[in-house]
Amino acid sequence: MTFPVVIVAGGIASRLQPYSLERPKSLMELEPGVTILDFILKRFTRANLSPIYLVTRKENVAPFKQKLGNKAVILSIDAEEFGNLYTVYTALKNVDPPFLVAMSDHIFEFEMLKKLLTHSSNKAFTICLDRKPSLSEVKEGLKVKLQGGRVVEVGKNIESRYGIDTGLIIIRENARRYIEEVINEKGINASIGDALDKAAKDGEVDYVDVTGFLWKDIDTPSDLLYARKIYKQINLRDYGRKTTSLATKILVRPLTGYLAGKLKRTNASGAIPLSLLLLAMFSLVPSLFLDILNTSYLYLAVYVYVLIFLTDFIDVIVSFHDLSPAYGNVALIGRALAEMSMLYFLVASLGEININVIYLAAVLGATSSILSVIFEHEEIRPPALTFLADPAVKLFLAMLLVMINQQILALAYWIALGIVVMLSSGTRIGTAKPPRLAEEFPKIAERRGMIARRLERAGSKGFKLILVLIVLSYVNSRFGGYTLLQTELLSINVSTAVSAITLLAIVYYGYYVLDGVRVLVDALAVKMTSVFGITESVAEHIGLDLLYLGVTLIALLYVPSLLRTIPKVGQLLELITSLVLLFFLLFFLYDLSRIIYKAFGEVFSEIIKRIEGALEYESR
Repeated sequence: MTFPVVIVAGGIASRLQPYSLERPKSLMELEPGVTILDFILKRFTRANLSPIYLVTRKENVAPFKQKLGNKAVILSIDAEEFGNLYTVYTALKNVDPPFLVAMSDHIFEFEMLKKLLTHSSNKAFTICLDRKPSLSEVKEGLKVKLQGGRVVEVGKNIESRYGIDTGLIIIRENARRYIEEVINEKGINASIGDALDKAAKDGEVDYVDVTGFLWKDIDTPSDLLYARKIYKQINLRDYGRKTTSLATKILVRPLTGYLAGKLKRTNASGAIPLSLLLLAMFSLVPSLFLDILNTSYLYLAVYVYVLIFLTDFIDVIVSFHDLSPAYGNVALIGRALAEMSMLYFLVASLGEININVIYLAAVLGATSSILSVIFEHEEIRPPALTFLADPAVKLFLAMLLVMINQQILALAYWIALGIVVMLSSGTRIGTAKPPRLAEEFPKIAERRGMIARRLERAGSKGFKLILVLIVLSYVNSRFGGYTLLQTELLSINVSTAVSAITLLAIVYYGYYVLDGVRVLVDALAVKMTSVFGITESVAEHIGLDLLYLGVTLIALLYVPSLLRTIPKVGQLLELITSLVLLFFLLFFLYDLSRIIYKAFGEVFSEIIKRIEGALEYESR
């Protein structure tokens, strides 16, 4: 589409010095080889916006020309000091409205841009409004006041209850009057907020609500560090699988996202073929162990989950690290392998029916799967209902239908979903990926201390532990009696599985919570030194003994009862664990009493002498 874009890049980035003395802010990197400007331009290219104008100060023209070549028209401003409205005013001399204004130091989700561009309005300005920004964004951002759903005031110093502008603005022909009037009234130091406020008072500003989308205004080194963190999340939302459902986000994505995020860029490309090899090996499970899958719901569920996990893991790595299209093809192959593996299981589970029916089901299912994967991989956005084609939903629902002996219905569902995706209409939104370098510019050391990181991690893990325990408690209360695995030697029900998962969750999350509490104990030890006149080491020893004593007591009350539910060996494990925990409880009690007596023994002796003296005095 022919819709111009004006990129505002006239600031001096004083809060990013000394890095901004070397290059303009928007040429700083989110990851090696990907600048903030690269990120923005890629979204504009994806939306087919052109031509692109970049307005900057004269000293920055050369680096921008070197970076952009003929990708954008660069307009320069000769003044030393000017507001961001003057950059838009300069653009108006070369560009006729309507056009999009974008800040050169903002990163954002593509959906925000799409929502703004598809908004129909005749107002002078349309802004993107975030109703739930962070506290730091509220302090820095351009605040918007609403009344009856209309924008009535805009400014940095008004109340923040309604939300803030996110730096993407549509400017139409009737905006020209407000921009020129404000420049005439306030001079070249006027801001875009001044023009928006003037227009808002005339009812000439409306908005699109982009609450919940990821975006960031980059002004400081800490802002840049945060932008680098959410950059991968934005890539995943923008270029990841378009039919990702809530099921994937809850059951798979936390783990795949965590693991993919931990991978360094140099390792990411190697992890993809390795994951594909594992997926290929696991895809053979139905052909080797069909009888086991048909008779054990537990093994069937594990098989399906691993298929979903590996396909999502490959997709997340490609999206997180914005890898080349060749790796996207690997993701396609992986998805196709998972689809074919599950399809083989569904067809093989049909049992003794007409062979022609089996062949027909196999052909239709395979065609449906392969074409739907290709359509989705080509980033053609499907209709809303095709979230059902998400692997977590598709494979698990097919698995449940098999469990209730509805194989024909499972195949019909499988084929129908493929047809729905193939009939989806939309526009390709994928683009080529840029080359990679070794390290991003500037290299900024994160200034958060170890203590802050440990406390933040402890709080996060503690909150997750509470949520996990609540969910497991509900599952146990509703489904505890259901049998998952029944053999001659072993019987496992939901309650047993929940107990095992609960124990693992307590151990995993509890470790991080305990680490955070240790930080608080260390801080408390410092206070105790001045109150009681003891050394910091003694105070820390007492604090840690009290901490470990409490943890051991809690474990003694709950862990043995969890182990008791394990078939066959539960009672033995309960006894052994109880004895071990009891030993540690006594050990910490002894150690605590020993260090307290050593530190305060003379005080106790003095107290006893005083009591003894008082008693002798009374006896006389």
